[in-house]
Amino acid sequence: MRLLRESRRSLHRSGLILADSGYQGLDKICFKVKTPVKSSKKKPLTQQDRELNHLIPSIRIKVEHVFGRVKAYKIFSTTYRNHRRRFNLRMNGIINQELAI
Repeated sequence: MRLLRESRRSLHRSGLILADSGYQGLDKICFKVKTPVKSSKKKPLTQQDRELNHLIPSIRIKVEHVFGRVKAYKIFSTTYRNHRRRFNLRMNGIINQELAI
């Protein structure tokens, strides 16, 4: 969340963001956020809420698998020491290479 706030990127134009329950404050930054619905003793989950809570992680697991593969590279655990304008190009190349294997 801190990195998102400091980057000052606009998420308002992007599509729907599926987030896990750790990103509860993201809806204050962007209005198109869907997080799992929480239940309480007084308000149990409806069938529709349970289905939504099952759907969000089943879609997000693909993203989480990519994060796991990216973390396997030691290059991401050190400080990036090259030109910033080429950062996205280089990272995309590394990720695409890993996904192709």
